Amino acid sequence: MIVELYGSDHENTYEYYYYYGMATLELGKIQGQVFNAPNEKEDNGEAQNSAAGTITNEKGEGDGENSEKEDGEESGDEEDDDTMKLAWEVLENARCIAMAKIEALKAERSGVSVIEEWQLKLADVLVVLGDHSVSDGKYDQALEDLEQALEIQKNVLPSNSRKIAQTYILMADACTSGMNYDEAINYFEKTKETLKSRSEHLENKLKEVGDQEQKLDMQDELKDLEEMVPLIDDKIADSKSSAEQMEKTKEAIKAQFDGFAALMSQLPQSSEQKEANDISNLVRRPAKRPVEETETTAEEKKKTKAEEEEGTSEL
Repeated sequence: MIVELYGSDHENTYEYYYYYGMATLELGKIQGQVFNAPNEKEDNGEAQNSAAGTITNEKGEGDGENSEKEDGEESGDEEDDDTMKLAWEVLENARCIAMAKIEALKAERSGVSVIEEWQLKLADVLVVLGDHSVSDGKYDQALEDLEQALEIQKNVLPSNSRKIAQTYILMADACTSGMNYDEAINYFEKTKETLKSRSEHLENKLKEVGDQEQKLDMQDELKDLEEMVPLIDDKIADSKSSAEQMEKTKEAIKAQFDGFAALMSQLPQSSEQKEANDISNLVRRPAKRPVEETETTAEEKKKTKAEEEEGTSEL
């Protein structure tokens, strides 16, 4: 309705695309978890499943059930892909609207506050796009979008903003999924620093606030932050453990390669060649050609013949 009223690229449709894209992304994540979840019936024992499969095949019913199951799994995967694709398209529309609006405001030389408002909207949709790329396994693209969002947030928001902490967490998750554990640890540490700074800020501000409702809100946020810090510590510990394990794996592979190379170096460079049998007697030699007559021999024969003819004529 909103799109039909204003048009697909109007600034008033940004909120619609943004929240619709977020909801669609979450739906795609849920579908992925459901369709990729292990089947409990399959975990009850291979022997039981094998026997059941034999019985159904003898009756001629098992193949149909298996076929229906495979068709259901394929349709589930396709539905998951379609949902994630739709989420990306909707969020990309929101990103384009925000970028176009920012360019228009700059061209109009509008106030800084209005431009910053739309810059934060652009950062918000970039964060969700980064989350989408992490879920889709496109970690480089995720980091690219999240870095753009982080740059905007640092320029506009206070350094202890929870939005900045959220962006750091997503960047750390992207690095963890891409097995870049050192960078993941770095981003988790920055997340922790941001959350601690936020807690200190709220504690100091809590002493000055007189409104009871506002105090309760700040106390609730402080409680959330206190619960989040240990979780970040666990993620840091997991990343360090994964980094150490990966390093050990690299060393083990290198040791195996070095051992193989050392073994190969001990082998003879070339195998002993057997002496070839003398087969010279089997080689056919060309027959000797008669010596060609030289010019001198031909002249002598010619002279002898002339003398013989002369003697005959005298007789």
